[in-house]
Amino acid sequence: MKEQMIQAKIIKWLEAKNYYVVKTMVTSKAGVPDILACSPKGRFIGIEVKCPGGVLSKLQEVNLRKIQDRQGISFIAYSLEEVIRQLE
Repeated sequence: MKEQMIQAKIIKWLEAKNYYVVKTMVTSKAGVPDILACSPKGRFIGIEVKCPGGVLSKLQEVNLRKIQDRQGISFIAYSLEEVIRQLE
């Protein structure tokens, strides 16, 4: 499955759960997660989506860690099921 298809499924699920969701396209900062969201309870979330077998770049790792260091939730996801496990 292509990364864009995985992203679309994740975004659809997040929106159905009433998350505020932004799909990043081109940003002024490299390494920003593919999906940025805010939970219904106000928790900031960054999700880097990869096809199975995909690997994070060092910059992506740094950005996910920065989100976690600030009490946000961030992770790499290879499927919608992984997102559901992380957030429910």
